[in-house]
Amino acid sequence: MDLRKLKKNWEAFGKEDPYWAILTHPKAKNNKWDLEDFFKSGEHSIAMLKKRMQQHGFEFGKGRAMDFGCGVGRCTLALADYFDQVDGVDISSEMLTLAKTHIGHRTNVDYFEIKDASLSQFDSESYDFIHTVLTLQHVNPRYSKEYIKRFIDLLKPAGLCYLQIPSKPPLGLTGLLLRIIPGPMLNVARKIKYGSEPVMEMHWISKSEIEKIIRDAGASLAHYYARRTEGGFESSWYFIKKNA
Repeated sequence: MDLRKLKKNWEAFGKEDPYWAILTHPKAKNNKWDLEDFFKSGEHSIAMLKKRMQQHGFEFGKGRAMDFGCGVGRCTLALADYFDQVDGVDISSEMLTLAKTHIGHRTNVDYFEIKDASLSQFDSESYDFIHTVLTLQHVNPRYSKEYIKRFIDLLKPAGLCYLQIPSKPPLGLTGLLLRIIPGPMLNVARKIKYGSEPVMEMHWISKSEIEKIIRDAGASLAHYYARRTEGGFESSWYFIKKNA
């Protein structure tokens, strides 16, 4: 799926069921998320991230941060409690319009719509920290690999990127089918099953491919962990440190 179609799908999610599209809890589908619980989940995620980073000797909460794939600001607002400035970035104008309604009293949050895969509206070496979780898994690797390279370019020397993306497909028949059936054919099957509903694609990139991207872009893998998710994918979390 190209970026134009990706944007179309996420604009639809932004109109129809934005909070569930960001955090797909089964009981929250059809606009049933309690908003207090929804944003508390972001606060919890960022608090756990801070704890893990400190356990591994990483500094957390200084300077300027980017929340890539911010959606309605679930983690953006939580990051704003720690960083001087946080920029939420998303492909969906519908999501961003909704995100702005939740800023409240905060003066250190801005939102930006993605224009292209190069993130050309942002300056190189302008961020201390980049956060992207539950986002790149929905983006064709053709584009997500370019985003990862650009994240490293956007980091200041010794800056850190916290990145999550599946590294292996599900086990068994489902994983086999995902490996051998072309993406466009899968989308046709999804359309047959779900009709006019927007498509939420799932992609993965192997750890070895991510490591090569990191090395070639002038950074190092500072910490890594992985686990199988409920959907069966093996998801990986990378702490990427740009060379000083």
